Amino acid sequence: MKDKIKHSSIADLFHLSSNNAIGRLLWLRNASILVQLVLIIGYGLMYSFDETNTLSLVIASEVLFQLGCIIYFRKFDASHTAILIQILADIVFLTSLLMLTGGATNAFVSLLLIPIVIAAVSLPFRYVVLCSLCAIGGYSYMIYGMPMHVMHHLNMHEHFIAMWINFLLSVCVVTFIVGTLMNAITSRQKVIAKHRERQLRAEQLIALGAAAAQVTHQMATPLATLAMLIEELEEELDNHELVTLMSKPLGQCKHQLNRFREYSEKVRENKTFDQSVAGLVMQVEQFAKLEFPDQSITSELNNIDNEYLKSDVLLLPAIFNLLENAVNANRRNKQNRIVIGAVKEKGKVKISITDLGDGIEYEKQKCLGQKILESDQGLGIATLLSNATIERLGGRLKLNHTKFGGVVATVELELVT
Repeated sequence: MKDKIKHSSIADLFHLSSNNAIGRLLWLRNASILVQLVLIIGYGLMYSFDETNTLSLVIASEVLFQLGCIIYFRKFDASHTAILIQILADIVFLTSLLMLTGGATNAFVSLLLIPIVIAAVSLPFRYVVLCSLCAIGGYSYMIYGMPMHVMHHLNMHEHFIAMWINFLLSVCVVTFIVGTLMNAITSRQKVIAKHRERQLRAEQLIALGAAAAQVTHQMATPLATLAMLIEELEEELDNHELVTLMSKPLGQCKHQLNRFREYSEKVRENKTFDQSVAGLVMQVEQFAKLEFPDQSITSELNNIDNEYLKSDVLLLPAIFNLLENAVNANRRNKQNRIVIGAVKEKGKVKISITDLGDGIEYEKQKCLGQKILESDQGLGIATLLSNATIERLGGRLKLNHTKFGGVVATVELELVT
């Protein structure tokens, strides 16, 4: 039983994922060490070689380094700096092996290009340049360290210098061409990922819109029936107090239903209009004071002078959603102060709503407005819809914490020139 446990732990130690950069790099080094051992043993058996002990020492150092890396990366993730250290170590080990086996005269000196290729597909461009300079430095050191009688034998000096120049050109080609291609591929992958996220969010919004339209359609008939019954009750009971109280919320439901239909029609037609920034902030402030009389609402306009922004029928409800979130956060934290601000910066206007709530968890802050989240306060659907409306108008929604512990929701929109 103990032997099984021992073998299992050793197997786990060497279990590396080949799906990430560090896993592929370590597996490649495993193969490289195996090839080096086979070549050294085979060459040592066939020929007498004075540097066998020194080569064995270099390979042993490489094996110890590899074991340490395997143990480390089984517990920790690999950053770009960690991968850079791995590639620089490979350059050092490979240069040492080449120095002991003929230096610049070794036919396999071009293997120094492999670490550069690995760096080009795994690291940012500045790290690739550093690896390239180290490889060039290693090759240059081998050229400089060659005995003079070898350099001048059969007039090989020009040949080795030409090889060094060829290596330099090869490094430049690999560094800039492969690096540029990898940067282009990475940028394209980021664009595709963003497009996929937007598509998923659009599908969520379509599903929410379909559900809302279905509920609205289903509610229309019951509301119409209730309206007819209340009219009959008003005639029979001669404007009874309870009937009057019932008719008021019913009228509000009908009004909201009609507004939803109007909004749907205008959104489908994609109608936009220019709206005054000061007028928009005033509408938000008036709505807040009317709907939330327990809150102290103040507005601050900085550098706003007859500025207009592109708007539609859903922008104001989107900001109302953010305002209602701020009010709910205040009430949970037993606060009552909200500041609505607007400032002009570089052709844009930033409309902010600041509360004194208990803030947002960091993990949820990154995803809020991007997808539906489960929490004690709800699913974040209001923020999701607000963000979708703002993005459709070419704007951006940011949620940041304040130094007082609350949250400032900032809506950034382009000004109409």
